[in-house]
Amino acid sequence: MSNQLLDAPNWVVIPASGIGQRFLAKQPKQYVVIHDKEIITHTIHSLNEIFRPSKIIIPISKLDNNFSKIKNIPPNVHTINGGVTRQDSVMNSLEYLKNFAKPNEWVIVHDAVRPVFSWDLREELIKIENHPYGGHFAIPITDALKKIDLDGAIVPVNRSEFYLSQTPQVFRFEHLYHSLSLACSHKLVFDDEVSAIHYAGYHSVLLTGSVKNIKITYQHDITIASLYLCV
Repeated sequence: MSNQLLDAPNWVVIPASGIGQRFLAKQPKQYVVIHDKEIITHTIHSLNEIFRPSKIIIPISKLDNNFSKIKNIPPNVHTINGGVTRQDSVMNSLEYLKNFAKPNEWVIVHDAVRPVFSWDLREELIKIENHPYGGHFAIPITDALKKIDLDGAIVPVNRSEFYLSQTPQVFRFEHLYHSLSLACSHKLVFDDEVSAIHYAGYHSVLLTGSVKNIKITYQHDITIASLYLCV
């Protein structure tokens, strides 16, 4: 399958400066080992195989003493200083990439703790190969959704109006750089890149994600990811 996004130069960013407070472990969750490899190592190898990026940029904490111990890191992987927030880390990565990336080239931002992104999802990328801005993966909500109002009352919510956002989030360099720069200048902090893209007035194509593309957040997620990584 020919795919402009996969065939052309592209750049991967994997923010990895978080400490994973909800995971309740002695070390950041991206360094927990599954099947003899750190979670982030699974992620790096998966994205490297699927996207064949020119560079993989990994912003890590200045206090990180774990990444340097990882074995078999591909030569196109480069670490830089991460920021206080995910947005800061991605912005630092884009500042670094200004020396390499062309304005219309793709930047692929993926969570360090989503190690199960697979070839099954790559065909979705055809939807954005000629799109001016880019797209992001998401899955529908299948459980009943409720909201608790200010009085503590439980209010039903129409789940068809919502979805669960995933990564990768894939945008052209110039638009992602402008969007995050704008957010920073307005002192806004977004949880993900697509929020900044929309704030800047650009559009994002919704790509069909997968429940297998799990984000490891809690201890029990390790068991689920371990099963998927065996397949």
